[in-house]
Amino acid sequence: MRRPSSHQLIRTTSGNVTVLSALVAGVIGLTIIVGLGLYLILSHQQRGRAICDQLSMTLSKALNAGDRVGQINATIEHSRELVYLSRENANAANSLGVPAYQTLAAQLLEEARDSANIVDKERLNQIKLAMTESQSAIKSACQEDSKDPNSKGVYVLPWLLETRPQINEVKFGWVKDTLSSVESPQAISELQAYDLKQKYLEPTSKLFRGNIDAKLPPPDQDLPFHFASLTAEIKNVDVPPRLVNADVFMPTATIFDRSKPTLVQTPTDIPSAIQIGGSITIKTSAKTQIDLPIVSSAVANSALQAP
Repeated sequence: MRRPSSHQLIRTTSGNVTVLSALVAGVIGLTIIVGLGLYLILSHQQRGRAICDQLSMTLSKALNAGDRVGQINATIEHSRELVYLSRENANAANSLGVPAYQTLAAQLLEEARDSANIVDKERLNQIKLAMTESQSAIKSACQEDSKDPNSKGVYVLPWLLETRPQINEVKFGWVKDTLSSVESPQAISELQAYDLKQKYLEPTSKLFRGNIDAKLPPPDQDLPFHFASLTAEIKNVDVPPRLVNADVFMPTATIFDRSKPTLVQTPTDIPSAIQIGGSITIKTSAKTQIDLPIVSSAVANSALQAP
């Protein structure tokens, strides 16, 4: 059998090296393209999260604008205290048996109870106001997105289309384990002892727990005293609005759902935090679609320092 010449061996080896080099170059090129695509997808996802973070921060600032939640919490506590003392005075007047005292004490008690109901109506108005403002801001954000020339998406690669962030769901809520912004009156030891027994208070700080209805003893247990969860000032320093981890967000109501436009829930308590659920959609030329979720949660500023 004739052995191949040295020139033939060189040509064969050279051809193999060329094929191997082309294969390696192709693998490297494909790796670069895939890596570049993943980098662009992740960078766009980060920008999408930044857009949602900005909106959630804007909405959270409005929740306690002008310290309205902190003020309503304080008003509820004062109203509750007034009803309790008025009941005590009415009982004392009845014990004295003096008709003039009894009539005056009964009138003051009735006014205190009426005031408690008026305060609760204002609390409900604050819930409606929060819903109206947030829904209006969400609607405006959606309209601005629709006017964007890139609203249908941008091609991060010739065969890879990425859509703009889409708001799918917005929820009201509060941050886990956050107390209310007001404390029990220390001057009324009997009432504070009752509140501790009912576990309305956090024992160390004596702050009312958040999102509770702190009922008074009978016969005034029919009156509502809902304390909203809201961060109290820390060492006389007000805490600004901030982003929070989604794991500590406790939802209370859904105020926007793209898949269910008629679904609008009203929370029982005034919200102090908000969560936006959105997504970015990746579409390929092969008609494959991938939805990347985005979640952003933010909490309102603390109750302001009393002047």
